[in-house]
Amino acid sequence: MNCIYKSVLALGILGGSVPVMAQTETDALRFGQTSVTGTARSLAVGGAMGAVGGDMSASSINPASLGIYRTSEFIITPTLKFGNNSADYLNTNTSTGFSRFSINNFGAVFSTPARGADYEKKNWKSVAFGITFNKLQDFNEEGRYKGNNKESSITEVFAEDAARYGTSWQMAPPYGALAWEGFLIDENNHSYVYNDILLNGGSVNQEKSWRKRGNVQEWGLVFGGNYREKLMIGGSLNILSYRYNSTVNYYEEDASTNTGNNFDYLTYNEYLDTRGVGFNAKFGMLYNINTDVRVGGHISTPTWSAMNDEADYEIRTETEALSGTRVVRPDKPYYYEYSLRTPWKVGVNAMTYLGNKGFISADYEYIAYNTMSYSFPGFQSGADNVNRQIQNTFTGGHVIRVGAEGRFDNLFVRAGVAHHTSPFKESKTFGGARTDFSVGGGVNLQGFSINLAYVYALRSYSEYGYPIVYSGIPVGLGKINNNNNFIALSLGFKL
Repeated sequence: MNCIYKSVLALGILGGSVPVMAQTETDALRFGQTSVTGTARSLAVGGAMGAVGGDMSASSINPASLGIYRTSEFIITPTLKFGNNSADYLNTNTSTGFSRFSINNFGAVFSTPARGADYEKKNWKSVAFGITFNKLQDFNEEGRYKGNNKESSITEVFAEDAARYGTSWQMAPPYGALAWEGFLIDENNHSYVYNDILLNGGSVNQEKSWRKRGNVQEWGLVFGGNYREKLMIGGSLNILSYRYNSTVNYYEEDASTNTGNNFDYLTYNEYLDTRGVGFNAKFGMLYNINTDVRVGGHISTPTWSAMNDEADYEIRTETEALSGTRVVRPDKPYYYEYSLRTPWKVGVNAMTYLGNKGFISADYEYIAYNTMSYSFPGFQSGADNVNRQIQNTFTGGHVIRVGAEGRFDNLFVRAGVAHHTSPFKESKTFGGARTDFSVGGGVNLQGFSINLAYVYALRSYSEYGYPIVYSGIPVGLGKINNNNNFIALSLGFKL
């Protein structure tokens, strides 16, 4: 199927707001769509640890799970991520692999359980606090797609942008200025490629490639308590750090051998480096219905973050008789300071023990993606425009996690699955759902534990093939299958 869209369907960022600020709803989703990676034990059961507790990363879902602890512990989880992005664009398939090593999780939990006579006297059977680190998002990946386009050129959206907003370097991204100085458009803001190649029955070969690095990290101070072995309550204060770096390249070339049509090729690069810090709070409770069944719930406030962007742009063109080869870029990068509020979350947790042979657990979480919002100092009207696009583009998301653990003396086997629904209202067009399948196992020794997990994560999504889209200009839709594999090893030490 030749996926050419004649008009903008859903992503309003791509359809006509003045590009004075570079932040978009896509950027908001990048930092608002997080999930706890955590320990190998948690990963192996699909992350369904909210009601199970006794696991450091579970406290990042439901802080009340800290009340399950009876001993103090230090744990660290190194992780290997490797994967593949396969893509289809204009009936052409491509594939790109990548790999990365990192530390997913580490920290310490300190528990002070009541013992002996104190246990019988005290209502609070244990109190614990923890200092935790969890990676909530890993941006490391590479990918590309390519195809032959007979219906449009990227220079057409540059030309339309110049017609609407001019060719000033004050615009960001400065599509008009780059296209004008790169000899891709004429004085009437018309595309040479469209006029000299496409209108004459020609076509262009197009390719987009990207390289992304960075993560979202959460540092938490967590408290939890156990009241009469029936009610566990907990809370946490969390500092989040953001780091994101991307290089995106758009390449387009004349598919013919004609050297007299004013265009040979262009390569357009976007560079973005984002850093930020934010904070949130989480609260949770768990209740033991009986000795086998535990249920609970949790809520996370939005994360309020202060962000800084450095963005740069470059275009290299070969326009034959028009101007030959040119390299154009702004005199200096663009800098932005702004605030971002990511979504609040609420969820429920449940589990049941299988005697002394293990457990089955399940978590559900609702994430209000359409409540994300920006604040731009000195330009709130621009932020309001993007915030409206967030509300128009995204919907509430649902996360379901189910897992099980089997116990054989001090040996454990585990399996789980997690499903994240698409955050897009137009989910049939843009996809975005993700499903994780996981298995693992471990062994508890005296004062020491080793746990291993393997996770296969599959996400399919679609995006427009141009960095900006205008109604009336056909645009290809890149369909991307993102396959990630994680191997995590957790080493735990009783303190």
